[in-house]
Amino acid sequence: MRQYVKEDMFIEGGNITVECDFKKKMLNYKLENDKTDKAYIEYWKRFSPLVRVARMTIDSSYLPGKTADEKKTYAAVYKRVCEVENDVARQFVKENTNNILGAFVCSSSLRSLPVDELEAIYNRFDPLMKNTRFLKAVADKIKGTRAAVTGNQAPLFTQNGVDGKPLSLANYKGKYVLVDFWASWCGPCRAENPNLVAAYAQYKNKNFSILGVSLDEDKKAWMKAIKDDKLTWDHVSDLKGWQNEAVKMYAVGAVPQNFLIDPQGKIIAQNLRGEELKATLEKLVK
Repeated sequence: MRQYVKEDMFIEGGNITVECDFKKKMLNYKLENDKTDKAYIEYWKRFSPLVRVARMTIDSSYLPGKTADEKKTYAAVYKRVCEVENDVARQFVKENTNNILGAFVCSSSLRSLPVDELEAIYNRFDPLMKNTRFLKAVADKIKGTRAAVTGNQAPLFTQNGVDGKPLSLANYKGKYVLVDFWASWCGPCRAENPNLVAAYAQYKNKNFSILGVSLDEDKKAWMKAIKDDKLTWDHVSDLKGWQNEAVKMYAVGAVPQNFLIDPQGKIIAQNLRGEELKATLEKLVK
């Protein structure tokens, strides 16, 4: 019998016993056939400490008062931890390309790999596994990454704005537009928002705009964050979280993430933040 607040569970044939305590938000379960579930638990014991360190590192880098050198140190540590995460997940997936657990780990942990490597790993999977929702998500990631490349035409999308009316990226043709993927629950996104506010204030009357694409599912939280952070540009969302259709089209694997699009609709830069965003706009926007 195992106990979780919220956890993934791999069910095979056989009897399943589940007990729920809704007040404590606890779940107890027992699987008659638990080989896959046990394998996942063992994998997660190795992987989860790395996830915690990575999240703590990136969150710490956005704390007030951090110097440029300190931020560089945090970034270097974060990069190295992510490399170790990828090594652990990569090895596990290569040993499990014929089962659902390998497909799950590939989808949840390897989608940030370079697209050529990710596609090579995807192609090693049993054809039956490619019909799972996990590897379908990986296929979407590969397709989106190849589409949302600097130098390519930006994939067009239409979603509802905060007023419920549809708004299309095509409306911004003729302008420089920063498509900014973010969410109200994302600490690094909220910490970066003042830089976007400053850039928008300086260049909004000079052929530049921002289109915020939210990964929120709660519209009230989304609208509150827009108001609290004073984000006065246009915003859209389909309120599907990570299943947001624009997220799939642009192969967004983490937030904040942004794409700078030129007046002809071509992607000319990605992930511009802080001083780098300011310097880029100074060169381009007149």
